[in-house]
Amino acid sequence: LPKFAVLKDLVVEMEDFLTKYSSVKPYMLNDFKADSETLQTPKNRKEIVDSVKCILCASCHSSCPLTAFDENYLGPATLNAVHRFGMDERNKNADEVIKAVNNQNGTFGCKTISRCTDVCPKEIEPSKRITEIKHKIKEMSYKGI
Repeated sequence: LPKFAVLKDLVVEMEDFLTKYSSVKPYMLNDFKADSETLQTPKNRKEIVDSVKCILCASCHSSCPLTAFDENYLGPATLNAVHRFGMDERNKNADEVIKAVNNQNGTFGCKTISRCTDVCPKEIEPSKRITEIKHKIKEMSYKGI
């Protein structure tokens, strides 16, 4: 991970990466009840199945040339989390998660160079997920959300 400061052998400083990641609210907000399930449709699961696979290795973030030039750019791993939680139909906070990255530091900062996709060990294709978020933002704006 060349863009991260080395702390010791096989350990890098990930504070900035994790701060950006947590800034997009990577969690579900819902009225879950302990005695019941909140089911997800098979169609929705299929839409987010790849983004769920992320192991937060930060390979995509480190390989993205934009993260080196723009310290405010959230990066592909963080935007993948936005895809995961912003596209999940069970998340009551989904629209807010998507709206929060409707800027140059978020989805529109991505130039689709796709190095993130090349290095992802889980074959998530972060650049494709970011494009899907861009389409969702446009769809939301048409609907006035």
